[in-house]
Amino acid sequence: MVFLSVFEEGTRVQIDIPDEIDPDFEIYHGACGIIISVTEEGNNSVLYRVKLDSGEVQDSPWRNLQTTSK
Repeated sequence: MVFLSVFEEGTRVQIDIPDEIDPDFEIYHGACGIIISVTEEGNNSVLYRVKLDSGEVQDSPWRNLQTTSK
């Protein structure tokens, strides 16, 4: 099955978690990094693996990412 990806590997992104009560908000909101892989999850959703500038790797759905030049 082919899935639609909003971002490609190598895209520089910033994590933008809109829900301030999300447990990851304080840790990851505003962090920047590069997408290192794109995988399909169940129900035709896509998950992006982002290597953050800190060196940490974070998996995130497209709705929590935006492109950035930071």
